[in-house]
Amino acid sequence: MVNKIDLLPHLDVDMDLFRTNLQRVNPLAQVLLVSAKTGEGVDAWTDWVLGS
Repeated sequence: MVNKIDLLPHLDVDMDLFRTNLQRVNPLAQVLLVSAKTGEGVDAWTDWVLGS
């Protein structure tokens, strides 16, 4: 899970590179982008936690 995505515009983070490297390490990893500030991704995270 990547949280605090509302901060991404202010950080030197290459999300494409992050996903590429994660895929190399764990091809089955699911990426959830979550921001509690905006609510983006919270429903997907909740579903993931509850196993839905």
